[in-house]
Amino acid sequence: MSESESVPGTTRAPALGPPPQRRGTRFGGSTPGWVAKIVLLGAADAVAIVGLVTALDKKAWGYVALLLVTLIALNVAFLPRRFVPMKYLLPGVFFLAVFGMYPVVYTAYTSTTNYGTGHVLSRANAVDQIQSQSVKPVEGATRYDVTPLKDADGVFAGFALYDPEAEQLFLGTETELSELDLADAQLVTRVTTGRTFVESVGGYTGVIPGEVRSLPGYPADPDAYVMPGEGEDTAITITGGQAYESTTTRNYDAGEGIITDTETGIVYHEKDGFFVAEDGTRLSPGFKTGVGFGNFREVLNDTEFRGPLLRVLLWNFAFAIASVVTTFALGLLLASVFNETRMRGRKVYRSLIIIPYALPGFMTALVWRGMFNETFGINRWLPFDVSWQSSVAWSMISLILVNLWLGYPYMFLVNTGALQSIPSELKEAALVDGATGFTAFRRITFPLLLVSVSPLLVASFAFNFNNFTLIWLVTSGNPRDTGESAGKTDILLSWVYRVALDSSPQRQALAAALSVMIFLIVAVISGLGFKYTRTFEEVR
Repeated sequence: MSESESVPGTTRAPALGPPPQRRGTRFGGSTPGWVAKIVLLGAADAVAIVGLVTALDKKAWGYVALLLVTLIALNVAFLPRRFVPMKYLLPGVFFLAVFGMYPVVYTAYTSTTNYGTGHVLSRANAVDQIQSQSVKPVEGATRYDVTPLKDADGVFAGFALYDPEAEQLFLGTETELSELDLADAQLVTRVTTGRTFVESVGGYTGVIPGEVRSLPGYPADPDAYVMPGEGEDTAITITGGQAYESTTTRNYDAGEGIITDTETGIVYHEKDGFFVAEDGTRLSPGFKTGVGFGNFREVLNDTEFRGPLLRVLLWNFAFAIASVVTTFALGLLLASVFNETRMRGRKVYRSLIIIPYALPGFMTALVWRGMFNETFGINRWLPFDVSWQSSVAWSMISLILVNLWLGYPYMFLVNTGALQSIPSELKEAALVDGATGFTAFRRITFPLLLVSVSPLLVASFAFNFNNFTLIWLVTSGNPRDTGESAGKTDILLSWVYRVALDSSPQRQALAAALSVMIFLIVAVISGLGFKYTRTFEEVR
């Protein structure tokens, strides 16, 4: 029998041809998809290149390295076909590095510096400001009439400096001072000021004061524009529409790290982020410098911070634990009540219960703050006065009450879902065996419930441990005694905010050290909590 003949009673399957070929590009995908990918990738490359150029101009080498790696990784991952997994992993890794790892690393770096009030500038910028404070005109210096100039392209080219006594004209830029041909210049004397205005000279055109702000390249602060002077240590600066040659009386020696005042002969040495003389006189501003673990030692050893640290830490734990326990208990109670199938209107009750969860938390916290006002709040309807804001104990209770109101709907939803996931046959079997309802809940329902909600309880503890918004909006960490760095209801995070931004002087580096300590505490507690919750998996 030939291959073309079929066996009686059987059906011959049609021959399968080669699979249809997808029409696409060399790098995979359809043409419209490829075009869209090129457009999006080009936009991302453009943003990265702009950022790279800006970082190079600012000499921010860390940003340069990050943007360069990102730019290369984007094109390597998304252009060819063979790096499919990387196309999904790279965006996540990038955003994790930018929004997760970078803040942690930068905070840790800041904690090893003296960054804060008086120590914001770099050493070079601080030296420039210190020297600018001692700038004085050179004795017998020439007073020049100043005119901003633009070139043929309409871009700022420098300042024309006219010496009315010697009748000389110069072009001053940040790099050089060159003489211009006065015979080629058109000069006009201003009636209002009596000074000389250069209308044009060579290929340059003078710009009137009303138009300089729109002149491309014009310095934002002309008074800070420095031009080379005729002497070795002199410079020409502008003040009040005139320029003159000046010099600084404070010379900086970068090799020795000292500033010498040539008028008084006083030498200032670097010390604790300042230039300090032997008699203790300091030059301002200071500069940012590394202090190692000095901020951590200050927190642990200085009585100004060591005492408040222990008190705030204990209250922080108490607040977080009380918040988790109370919200979980109330949420579980309500979830158990409304999990009863015989109750009517459960959907309506559940909808009403979650209303506090649906409202903005910050708005609710401010409403409660008004209610706790001792003069105009709920005290007007109580038979006795409660010191909600001036008493330490009542301030703490008010915070726990507000957090209970804000947090129980979340625990109610979590416990409702967990209870509904537990098979009802287990409870029924326990009741048949003679167990009471409470015993069945304690021995069966609650252990199974903890399997689902224990990780969420750990997360809730970590959230409340850092619940800055509630603390600051309800009590602002108060009451607080005069001279104390931390209030009686401050948690670590609100204390950090107070030290960094709500005190004088502001000490951001010290606050960063406290932030690192908070990070380590929360990390350890979370790790121990998740390790402990594994024991509940044994009930499965």
